[in-house]
Amino acid sequence: MFWFVDGEKSEYSGGRTAVEIKSWCTEMTGPAVKEISSRKLAEEQAGTKPICVYEGPEASTDFEEIAARKRTEFTFYHVAVDTEKPTVSVQHKSEEPVACDDLTFDGLKKCLDDNTLPLFGVLDGETYEKYMTSGKGLVWACLEMESSDDLEKVADEYRPLIKEVAEEFKDQFAFLYIDTIQFKRFLEGVLGVTELPTLAVNKKAGDKLKYLYTGEMTAPKVDEFLKNVLDGSIEPTLKSEPVPSSQDEPIHVVVGSTLVEDVFQPDKDVLFEVYAPWCGHCKRLAPEYEKVAKKVAEAGLDDMVVLSKMDGTANDSPVESISWEGFPSLFYVKAGETEPIKYDGPREAEGMWEWIEEHHSNSEGLKERVAAGKAVHEEEDSEADKGEEL
Repeated sequence: MFWFVDGEKSEYSGGRTAVEIKSWCTEMTGPAVKEISSRKLAEEQAGTKPICVYEGPEASTDFEEIAARKRTEFTFYHVAVDTEKPTVSVQHKSEEPVACDDLTFDGLKKCLDDNTLPLFGVLDGETYEKYMTSGKGLVWACLEMESSDDLEKVADEYRPLIKEVAEEFKDQFAFLYIDTIQFKRFLEGVLGVTELPTLAVNKKAGDKLKYLYTGEMTAPKVDEFLKNVLDGSIEPTLKSEPVPSSQDEPIHVVVGSTLVEDVFQPDKDVLFEVYAPWCGHCKRLAPEYEKVAKKVAEAGLDDMVVLSKMDGTANDSPVESISWEGFPSLFYVKAGETEPIKYDGPREAEGMWEWIEEHHSNSEGLKERVAAGKAVHEEEDSEADKGEEL
């Protein structure tokens, strides 16, 4: 659900019952700026939403207008102060206030947009969407705790360190902490975090590539690590199964560490499946996929095309062009090319083979090889029939 003010959309942030929705809408249609007697009282109200405080004789028209538009993201207060130079500041819970230098509507909007997220905040159900749509990279602080109740206490222990680093990198990264007990499976399966404490870094929110730091937790060391991530001087941390000791099956098995070598081949086209062991669609595809692989092997066409597969739950892709949101995901890479084609053809053997013939980098050559193979088999069958007649 969304809330619109003068055509501008913001996300509904209330509860899901009729009473909660009504209460939220009532609050949204009341005064956008709340009068309060002191800044200290306003600071005590900082919680899930940050506060924005105007200190001056009367709140300006620009402040009231921006408050009406941003009230789903911030709580706005006016503290009556007799001064010729009003001030506006934004403050998140457990952090210092940030002053807005430009008190015009555009200046206030920029200040609020720049400070929507805290320097170091929690990622949970309420804040997930904000972090994922922030347009920044993410630094996940995965910290050791005895129980979920310790989350804020442990985060506060690391807050001085993260704050120092975040001040330098706040334009590139949003810094967050997460309940490592509640979300243990997510941290291991998606971020590849297996020891604590760890800083997991995505260059952009939602990116599958991650960089894991488990070294000394000091500002200079973390600072150096983030600079190396940004300038590309370190490689992403890849989750990869061991390289198979043998390849005895018609379908070539790929792992994270061999993906580039196995999938981007100079002289062969490759059809590449990313699957999950628990995926029902993958299980239905498996026998059809194997039929095509056997056809390639039996026809002696494995010098022209390879069928391969990788467990996407146990391996990462080191290249952005091979990424997936669901299973199975199939990619077709032509010989000598670096950009895969997302396979969108049939999921049964005959249709898959016809698709490969049409899209092969040497389509005519492949068809000629297939036709020649059929002719040889027909001739052999004919000779066998003659022998039986004699």
